[in-house]
Amino acid sequence: MTRLDVLRYIRQSHPEWHWTYTPSMLDGWMIKIKVGDYDFEILLEIVDWEFFELPTVYLKQPSFKNFEKLLPLPHLSIYPKEFNNSLFYNLCYAVTNSLAYDNYDSIGIIEWCYKQTIKVLGEIFINKSFSKQEALREIVPIWNQISNANNIRLASWFEDNPTNMLMQNLKNLSYLNFLEISQENQGFYRFISKDIKDKSFKVFILEPMLISEFNGFPNSFVADSPPYAINLQVFLNWIKSFSTKNYQTLIQKIIDGINATQQSLFLGCLIVNNQTLTFGIEHTALKNHLSSNKKVKSKKTVLESGFKFHDCWVVLTESINLTPNFVYKRNIEKLLSDNLSDKKIVLIGCGAIGGYLGLALAKLGAGAGNGELILIDEDIIKAENIGRHVLGKFYVRHYKSTSLKFEIQAQLSALKVTSYEENIINAKMYKLLEDADLIIDATAKAEVSQRLNEVYFNTSAITSPVIFSWIRGNGECVQSLFVDKQVKSACRCCLNKSGHPIRDQYDALPGFEPVVNFSACSDYTPFSVSASQSASALAIDLVLDWLRGEVGPRYRTRYTERWTGSRIESADYLPHQDCHVCQIRE
Repeated sequence: MTRLDVLRYIRQSHPEWHWTYTPSMLDGWMIKIKVGDYDFEILLEIVDWEFFELPTVYLKQPSFKNFEKLLPLPHLSIYPKEFNNSLFYNLCYAVTNSLAYDNYDSIGIIEWCYKQTIKVLGEIFINKSFSKQEALREIVPIWNQISNANNIRLASWFEDNPTNMLMQNLKNLSYLNFLEISQENQGFYRFISKDIKDKSFKVFILEPMLISEFNGFPNSFVADSPPYAINLQVFLNWIKSFSTKNYQTLIQKIIDGINATQQSLFLGCLIVNNQTLTFGIEHTALKNHLSSNKKVKSKKTVLESGFKFHDCWVVLTESINLTPNFVYKRNIEKLLSDNLSDKKIVLIGCGAIGGYLGLALAKLGAGAGNGELILIDEDIIKAENIGRHVLGKFYVRHYKSTSLKFEIQAQLSALKVTSYEENIINAKMYKLLEDADLIIDATAKAEVSQRLNEVYFNTSAITSPVIFSWIRGNGECVQSLFVDKQVKSACRCCLNKSGHPIRDQYDALPGFEPVVNFSACSDYTPFSVSASQSASALAIDLVLDWLRGEVGPRYRTRYTERWTGSRIESADYLPHQDCHVCQIRE
């Protein structure tokens, strides 16, 4: 190990008292290591001796033959940095978000970084099977690296050659940073772009693929000479290596597009294991070939005519993945939970609890695919609501249901969300409940919940379960109840009849009298925004359990720490003998 005797740069980021800054040296060591039959040299660089930031590791360009032809590789940067007349590639050796370490143990941290670097290099260069798995897992970061590297070189070259039409087209494609790919079905869809003014283009989404074998990206994807783009023939061959169907589809769609519009540009999107990979194609050469040969109209005739796509070019672009299979499964896919895609969810009440619930349901996939999220609330947002509602001042004097719909679609535009500015208590609205998969009552109004409970058990056409959610007292606890007419358990009317106290065995706050405030011609029960969020979270936990098919306990209570009185346990309670609804259904 050799400590660097060259000060690489001064880091002005070591705070001391009184907010003064003193320069601190960035330390580094050159370390020679052997991994299998390979000899490597790494630069381990310490940017922060307090280790709130882990050391950075660079791999010095190895001396063995054809190293550059192996790129791109997972965990290695594509383009190197030059230092002391040598080239160094940044090496990602740790997943820092889930890493916990003692930042006072300097020697231990450096030793761990050293061992981890050896481990990662072994996985990249020796364990070929693991390297392929990592290439698939890192497919988006590698794609984006290639995109950035090629497009930077393209932009630089174009500055010196602004009249070159091919380069102009490629540069236009490189501007197409797709900010949203919100569909996951094959076909043409509009896209939202950051830079381009002409929004008439549509992106063609190829058939989504789930693959387990992946050989990575060919080295020729990394363009080191003009036009700094990928040869279309190389790109097509790469797609063909794991999807013959998409290879054939893409060629035919490019040809169809030329025949229909005579445009020279084509925008496409691959979806590989729920990851979006967007690209643009400059195919002027193919357009000219079709124009000069009127008999060539299909993929078959193009290939038979001898056209090889070598004079067409591909630009990789970045995308934000908002397809349901990514957004809604990402956080729960390993927690044994499904998402709400393709389900009809009815949320009644879009206020203090329902506002947070609506956004949470949307982020679990409600309204995605063939599903629908229905929001029902006849109330409007008042200034006094802002303190504990999810919706802000811009929605004051607007209906809660429609405002919540706008807020959801502003975040997740692809969802099907329908709002009704009506009271649920009428026969017309009950029809909306008949083909629902799940109904949630977040009105927290006993009289509304009682009527919904009665309608639910007295209407054979309403078959889905119902979740009731409410806040007790001044937020001392929140509660949820899961009711399913197929299961003999306590219903909402078992707890209490509207206008009557909660029955003792179900009462979470026995003897407690909440504080009630008064304003002009009205009163309200004060509670903090944390109660709204807690009630929503408790209801969402029931939704997730319902998705798993393991609902229980059905009657749940979650207390705040400040409550010191007696408590009831969350449990599956039996129907009450005096419940006017359960007496009838028995």
